[in-house]
Amino acid sequence: MIKLTNITTQKKKLTTRAEISFVFQGRDESVWFETNSNLKVASDASSFLSFIILPAMFVAEDIDLSDSPISEKLMVSSKKIQSIYSNWFPELELKKIKIINAQPETKLSEDGIVASFFSGGIDSFDTVLNSDKDITDAKIKKLIYVYGYDVRVGDDLLFKKTSEYLDAAANYLNKDIVYITTNLREFTERLFSWDFIHGAALVAIGHIFSQSISTLYIPASNSVGQFTPNGSHPELDLLFASETLDIIHYGIERKRIDKIFKNIAYSPTTLKYLRVCWKNSGGKLNCGKCEKCVRTMVELEVAGLLSKASTFSNPLTSSLLESISIPNEGTANLYRELLPYLKGGNFLKKLYSKIDTMLKNFDSLVNQEKMKNQEYTRSNGFVRKNKNILFLDFNGVLSYDPFWTSLRDTKHSLHPYYETIETYLFKDNISIVIDWMVGKYTSEEIHEILKKEINIPYEELFAVFCEDCSNIDISEKILKKIQTLREFYSCILVTDNMDSFDRFTIPHNPQLVASFDRIDNSYTMGRFKKSDNGRYFVEQVEERQVVMENCILIDDSKDNCTLFESIGGRAYATKTENDVLKVLDDIHNSVKHKWEWQY
Repeated sequence: MIKLTNITTQKKKLTTRAEISFVFQGRDESVWFETNSNLKVASDASSFLSFIILPAMFVAEDIDLSDSPISEKLMVSSKKIQSIYSNWFPELELKKIKIINAQPETKLSEDGIVASFFSGGIDSFDTVLNSDKDITDAKIKKLIYVYGYDVRVGDDLLFKKTSEYLDAAANYLNKDIVYITTNLREFTERLFSWDFIHGAALVAIGHIFSQSISTLYIPASNSVGQFTPNGSHPELDLLFASETLDIIHYGIERKRIDKIFKNIAYSPTTLKYLRVCWKNSGGKLNCGKCEKCVRTMVELEVAGLLSKASTFSNPLTSSLLESISIPNEGTANLYRELLPYLKGGNFLKKLYSKIDTMLKNFDSLVNQEKMKNQEYTRSNGFVRKNKNILFLDFNGVLSYDPFWTSLRDTKHSLHPYYETIETYLFKDNISIVIDWMVGKYTSEEIHEILKKEINIPYEELFAVFCEDCSNIDISEKILKKIQTLREFYSCILVTDNMDSFDRFTIPHNPQLVASFDRIDNSYTMGRFKKSDNGRYFVEQVEERQVVMENCILIDDSKDNCTLFESIGGRAYATKTENDVLKVLDDIHNSVKHKWEWQY
């Protein structure tokens, strides 16, 4: 049983905090909302019921409202909400639940404020611009940005940058902007994708402040005829309305491209402050590389506006156009709308055949149900987000021991051979080493060469070699740091190394295997990290369907780092264990407050 235990309000000098406490799967939980505005907090259970219905169905537990007052209208709608959730999201295996100990009531808003959610995107701007000029629409007085929905609470630098743009945009639009901070997404993210519940989460904001807000605009992302089952949908959002709060899913009669031509094109403010990116890689307002950024840049170029959109600093290059992808049904619909506009005389006409082919392939794959292995369903188009990649080198990053490291000891009986081997292999005949690293020689064959060319005692030195490779020093401190980062990244050890690494080092160091999601060696692959302009890295990124600019390489080779950066990633050239530890700490501090797609 999920039980509501308390709804409290705390007022300080500049902030108001509303906290909803409840028991969920036997644990005490709380979801809180904070604002520095003068919005009044409602004490009824409507906000709680809005966001808890789907989690309750997901864990198959009834909801006990503990005799709290609740909107009678919302209570009646809750059965239909459950039916829609069950029909739209079969992959969640939801169960119908009961809502008990409720006290339905009817109450009106005290202040009657009309508000709209505002993230700075095309749908947000279009909602404000269009409603202002349409005499039949309720006039929006306040804009609401929720810190904790697209920017994770704790990522203060990104929030500061975002709020500066939103403040300026609101000022030009002559609207008040309200910032609300919440941990609601932190709670739901533990259960399922945000795509399933973001509409209910928006409505929960309206209900908790419904003593002030009477009408709440939710900017529509899709138009009539293009809707697919989604956590925010005109059919679903409106069911969360109450006697106190009206919900308006706004703009469904206009396609996204029509919004640009009809409203965005006539608003210099929008073009100056437009913010569409939800990945924010590198801390940028618009990364200019993700699927949504590139698609928006194409839309703006079609309208002749890209050069005026100052928040997009990247040019729309051929490589960006080649990166266009169609990951789900919602994106496919947006490209279907855009397709007729690509037949013009500019360079974008080259995109027509590409996107037309991609759409046909997308439909074909869906029809053949080949997307199941990617956790895709036609009903909603959700694809599970994948972690970006942290690549680490071995020699010079995790370990600093050379081959035949025992021979460096002057007291070792075979010490006299150490310098001779080093000179012959790693100075005078480096090509042999290179061939060894890509699988052209075995360790035994290398020792045979050394025996022939510099007269080493084969059996004794090969035994030392095997022993040293098995007992090579590996930084436990670094491995522990990597373990803390696996929550955020797929950690891959990729080394330009010999057969000895696979044969002797890995089998004798189980902690190494346990610390990484994958281990790759040039000997096994038959190529180096930098081969074919870093094709190895590109393949790993494409295989995991992640974002190159959010992937990281730690390597002691400056050449490898320079190459990795040239293909869009971030790289750190390190020389010591302390260097690596500092980089790992910096990475952890930068991602611990970010959502998965921002890593």
